[in-house]
This record gives sequence, C-alpha cells and structure tokens, in this order.
Amino acid sequence: MQESISTESVINKEGDVEQLEQAEQEQQQSSSVDGLGGVDLTDLTELVMELGKGAKDIVGSIFDNIDLNF
Repeated sequence: MQESISTESVINKEGDVEQLEQAEQEQQQSSSVDGLGGVDLTDLTELVMELGKGAKDIVGSIFDNIDLNF
C-alpha cells in the first residue's frame, strides 16, 4: 500500500528546511561578529595601546629623518 503525500506536508517540510538554513546562516553571521568570544577587554585595550605606541615611534623616526631646508 502506497502512502499519498499531500502537497501541504511537502510545503511545510520545505518551509522547515528553509527556516533551518536561515537559522544556520544567522548563527554563522553572529559567530563571526562575536569572534572576540572570551577575549578580556583589558588585554585588548593594552594590545591596542602597544600598537599605537609602536606606530607613534615609527612615525616619529620618519619625521626625525626628514631634513627640511628653508
């Protein structure tokens, strides 16, 4: 005996698949945005400050080596 599958049940299953795919995409997007995860903000702040100091030193040395003659 063959079971007949109604169009409505097929549409519902397709809708469920679409909802699942959409939920997976949203989860991937939020995980990529929340990539910081368990990073301590204090450590992050210190890292940014050290990078800024390094950039300041590089720019300072470039300006020290520029010879301006007026």
